[in-house]
Amino acid sequence: MSDMRTRWRTYAACLEVHPDDMFPDPRNQAGNRRAKQVCRRCPVWQLCLNDALTEEGGKRQENRHGIRGGLTSDERYLLHHRTRVQGQKAAV
Repeated sequence: MSDMRTRWRTYAACLEVHPDDMFPDPRNQAGNRRAKQVCRRCPVWQLCLNDALTEEGGKRQENRHGIRGGLTSDERYLLHHRTRVQGQKAAV
């Protein structure tokens, strides 16, 4: 697994599809479902999601794009926000 953690992108299922397929218009429900199906069969989806959350961190919602780690940009924004709020509550 340590090799996968350092070079996880080489194992990503999305390498088998056209890059545009992973960046459907957010309102395109069918496109989002197809991209999420790619993520469901991906052996490194969790590493991808972790990378997206780290990379996008404090970015505003409109600065997040595509399906990453099986989540839409809106879903990742909400996950990041919930995680941050829970972390703040735990620190109190």
